[in-house]
Amino acid sequence: DEEVLKNFTDVIDYELELDPIKAQEFLTKGNHAKSISAVNINADPAYSKFTPYQYIYGKYDGKIDPDLYRKHPSQQNAQFKESIRLKMVYYMLEAATRFGGCNISFSDLFRNEHLLALYPMHHLVYGNILMKQMLSRDTYPWTIPHDSLKEYFGEKVALYYCFLGNYTKMLIYPSIIGFICQMIVWGTGNPSSPIMPFFAIFVCLWSICMLEYWKREEQLTAMRWGMMNYENQEPDRPEFEGTLISSYIDGQPMMFFPKKDARDRNRYSVAIVGAMVMLVIGVVTSIYMIRFALQSSSAAPYSSLVASLLNTIQITIFNIIYNSVATKLTDYENHRTDTNYEDSMIVKLFAFQFVNSYASFFFLAFIAAHLGKPPTDDDAAADNTGQCGAATCMTPLGTNLAIIFGTKITLTSALEVILPYKAYKDKLKAETEGATKTLSRPEKDYMLLPYDIMAESIKDYADTAIQFGFMTLFITALPIACFFSFLSCILKVKVNGW
Repeated sequence: DEEVLKNFTDVIDYELELDPIKAQEFLTKGNHAKSISAVNINADPAYSKFTPYQYIYGKYDGKIDPDLYRKHPSQQNAQFKESIRLKMVYYMLEAATRFGGCNISFSDLFRNEHLLALYPMHHLVYGNILMKQMLSRDTYPWTIPHDSLKEYFGEKVALYYCFLGNYTKMLIYPSIIGFICQMIVWGTGNPSSPIMPFFAIFVCLWSICMLEYWKREEQLTAMRWGMMNYENQEPDRPEFEGTLISSYIDGQPMMFFPKKDARDRNRYSVAIVGAMVMLVIGVVTSIYMIRFALQSSSAAPYSSLVASLLNTIQITIFNIIYNSVATKLTDYENHRTDTNYEDSMIVKLFAFQFVNSYASFFFLAFIAAHLGKPPTDDDAAADNTGQCGAATCMTPLGTNLAIIFGTKITLTSALEVILPYKAYKDKLKAETEGATKTLSRPEKDYMLLPYDIMAESIKDYADTAIQFGFMTLFITALPIACFFSFLSCILKVKVNGW
């Protein structure tokens, strides 16, 4: 019901975009009854590409003229566009009853299998248009229609594609220079070529410029999409547990969770994460003890390759296990809002994945050269440095980087297509076995695999952050890895879009 949605939107003070023309009329006229003076703002495009009244968002108030809020061309007579209506309906279902919501915890319903799925149906026309735009040969990560993506899948999904587009576009420069540097290294046969320090300085400057440019684009996007004050208007998570009390600030009812209990739960999480990190360090140490043993045997030429393959397997398996552990720990911490929940999850994931992904690289880059050589009678290994297994640790470091990048680009991308497609086919077969009738639209959409916006977005950002770390920390060992990163990002956009 339209009135129910309006009342709920008013209660939670959700911000909607104001119509630029109406906002200008309101401001230039002023309101003498409310002591609001008329204001005339310079709208000369010579000073800014935006007009003063674009992308202004205000809290929805049902008592104000509804024409003050911007209407989308497809809205017709409805107050809210489709994406806002869907968001409000979902917020209303999850929100506490004191806000006019239903206080439904969908995670509990899914966990207890009382509910199988919750989803808005695909819009066939808009969905097909967007799919063609995403998968077109002429569409690159930086030319994706982000605004259309935002209206269809929401801000969280679209913002990731904005970031990936900016990151991929900026990768063009180090990809070209890195390719040239790699040709020089291969041509001279010297992995420690004198050109490498200059390339390292370039990558450092590039990474700073890339991040600063993205900060600017992120703020611009947040302004356009009305997300500047998003965290201030977030409703409590239905999973948040506490005691209902009167607020000490305004007397309104609120859920209270003691800070001491929150700190105790955080300490427990830190202890578990610390134990997992130490376990990773132990496994990496074991891998390089195996490598040390192989260097002392007839399999010495393959020691670096074996260690890199084992390291790749270790990284993949531990990431899968830890994702489940991190989710359970974050659930246990009892966070009030989705943003608090996500922040805690991100810290856990990055702290662990940093050690899990880079431990072997730090060993090869900074420790292996200073350790004693393995006992060997091989005269060809006389010039080897420490436990590098080569004259310089740059060679095994480059091998490790090449194997992990190659695995991520080929195997990981293939699995991201094959496994979901197989799961979809298995689900379709299991749900329709013995059925004689044609599936309805909702049933067809139900057969598709669910996309957890929070978990999947965090995973995508984490993968990109780890890739960025490989580039900025160890890129001189394999300069062409910049080009691999560029190809990987293009492939990721197509695979994820599909």
